[in-house]
Amino acid sequence: RLRGNQPPADTYYVIVDEYWQVVMVYTKDANGEYTQPVRYMLCTTGSKKLGPTRKGIYPLKECRIRFGTFAGGDYAAQYWTLIVSRTYFHSILYTKKDFSTLIVKEYNTLGTRASHGCIRLPVPDARWIWYNLAPGTQIAHSVLSSWGPEAE
Repeated sequence: RLRGNQPPADTYYVIVDEYWQVVMVYTKDANGEYTQPVRYMLCTTGSKKLGPTRKGIYPLKECRIRFGTFAGGDYAAQYWTLIVSRTYFHSILYTKKDFSTLIVKEYNTLGTRASHGCIRLPVPDARWIWYNLAPGTQIAHSVLSSWGPEAE
């Protein structure tokens, strides 16, 4: 699927569960409720030391970057998708904009709170979000493991 050709924004509902460090994508069931699991992804969210990930429910933004560097230029990541302000879904870090420079130490932080506030994912998962979630898709982020669309 080509970027910009995503399904309608209400196709999926995304929950970022900081307690379990997982991103869960649901689609609607026959009753129109988001109960059908589509994809579960291990992630890394923000830490208290480096910067927490914003909590709340946000519509996914239009901004996407295929392979970009951070403001300081010290690191890069693939498949950036803007959630809110400066909080993105993106891949694990690279030392530079070069596929061969993935930082294994950063990959090994998946499942922990170790980012500067963004939500880091393995490359295939960051790519899936980049190609499949339309602007306007609802992203819910919380630290409560039981929180989800049914708790709203």
